[in-house]
Amino acid sequence: MEAAKSKRKSGKPRRPGKLKEKATINLSPAIGSSLHNWLSNLLAYGPPSWKFIPRVLFVTLVSLVGLPFRMWESWRLRKKLKATRLADDPVFIIGHWRGGTTLLHNVLCEDPQFGHITMIQALFPRSFMTTRFFRWFLQLAMPPTRPMDNMELTIDAPQEDELALSNMTRNSLYNGWHFPWGLMDFYRRWVEFEGISQEGRDAWWREYHRLLKRATLNSGGKRLVLKNPAHTPRMLEILRRYPNARFVHIYRNPFEVFLSTRHLYRSAVTPFIVQKYPESKMDRDFVQIYERMMKKFFADERKIPADRLFTIRFEKFHENPMGTLEELYRSLGIGGFERARPHFQRYLESQGDYSQNKYSMSEEDKNTVLRHWGFAVDHWGYPVPD
Repeated sequence: MEAAKSKRKSGKPRRPGKLKEKATINLSPAIGSSLHNWLSNLLAYGPPSWKFIPRVLFVTLVSLVGLPFRMWESWRLRKKLKATRLADDPVFIIGHWRGGTTLLHNVLCEDPQFGHITMIQALFPRSFMTTRFFRWFLQLAMPPTRPMDNMELTIDAPQEDELALSNMTRNSLYNGWHFPWGLMDFYRRWVEFEGISQEGRDAWWREYHRLLKRATLNSGGKRLVLKNPAHTPRMLEILRRYPNARFVHIYRNPFEVFLSTRHLYRSAVTPFIVQKYPESKMDRDFVQIYERMMKKFFADERKIPADRLFTIRFEKFHENPMGTLEELYRSLGIGGFERARPHFQRYLESQGDYSQNKYSMSEEDKNTVLRHWGFAVDHWGYPVPD
């Protein structure tokens, strides 16, 4: 969430020493949620902890202020949205958090043939198109970089569609990051659709399609390239509704993902919670989510046609990004690689001064990965660290 509109490339990592100092508000991603969704989750998964009452009141206030904007946009765009059709079924970037999905998404969004969901759309999915108020608000309040990896944030940079969903419906995994004692319930029900009737699934996907129509309209009718780790276990559900969809799965060394995901929960999730979230529960949750997600992916990937799914090893992409992208386009039957090549090259060159976070792994951490994620280590052939 950006402090001031940047002239630098959207999504480009920045080194802390080069950032301009600016006071920022600790914004919650729920600020663009409908009041009904926010209050419904408070009742279902609350109560909030007393220390977080100011956070709850702030989100409630912003949501209340946004109500007339959402009503106005709904009325003003009703005919345009009804007439909007997707240019083609989207390209979905999937894979566990901290596995390279953000980098890959940022790169692919440089291809001029693709549209995407932006940060401002993700935060204000029902009110960002007909007013500049929320653009001004975010430019004033957003921090310049993401807290977990120091990648630059701008309001028009590519963003996850799950974040937008969390502000459109109460039935999104990311609502569990506000109400962490319900996180695994959100995951089981709204990522894997465990115990959800066909009617409930269809209603969820109708809401999702409305989001994609808004993104298509905002992108000028372009085909969408979307990034959402929560889609990783939803591949079969997606293909039933978008039969021409393409999937790009990117994965990374599970030992590194473990350390980076733990940092993600500590740095990027805790500023938004409204309940106490002990670190012991954080660790159990993300370990369990990875285990369930990747086991489901391994079971499903063999059911996906070869020309619909392309899998990337992060380390290979890091070493040879242009070669990997060319292979991706060829394997999935996506045209236009040569036209996109210079755009990709400029973006990749702009990241030359970026270095990844470094973490140390204890023996206990290593044993946790082997005990719960060893199946993924073996499947991809990663070595066990000394």
